[in-house]
Amino acid sequence: MRVEVTRSGGFAGIVRRGVVDARDLDPDAARELEQLVAAADLAAPRGNAPPRADAFQYDVAIAGEGVVAQAATFDEPQLDEPLRALIDRVLGQRA
Repeated sequence: MRVEVTRSGGFAGIVRRGVVDARDLDPDAARELEQLVAAADLAAPRGNAPPRADAFQYDVAIAGEGVVAQAATFDEPQLDEPLRALIDRVLGQRA
């Protein structure tokens, strides 16, 4: 499984991208990534919060063997805790 996150927008407009491939992780970390992906559920409805000036936008893509490819875009106000945990993991921050 490969998870890619691209963060754009914000005050400075700097784009940040992170990729995590489960094949490059030890078994425990790969299992943790799978759990984060399952909990984040990209298809779950998250409401339509109005966009905020200088807020970030996140493009999240998930693909790999045995995984149905998924991609979605979220505005910062739409992030719930499971989705934020996945994004933080992929961008290199620990929740």
